[in-house]
Amino acid sequence: MTMRLLPATFRSFLILALITARQVSGEAPHVLREGKLPNDARLAPLKDLDGYFPFTPPATKAEWEIRAERVRRQILVSQG
Repeated sequence: MTMRLLPATFRSFLILALITARQVSGEAPHVLREGKLPNDARLAPLKDLDGYFPFTPPATKAEWEIRAERVRRQILVSQG
């Protein structure tokens, strides 16, 4: 029974230590400088379909076949 309580007790002490450390320093620990955001694509503006997306058709039959295979593969992957 004491072996099961040990991880829970350790987690409790760790959480208590982190809360106490935050209260002593007066602020939370930071990885980046104040006001600097991480370089993360999820923070970029959301994409929508209102933009300009020009389509340049392939010039030759061989290019069409390459594109057809790529589109076919995308469709198959999207459908699982």
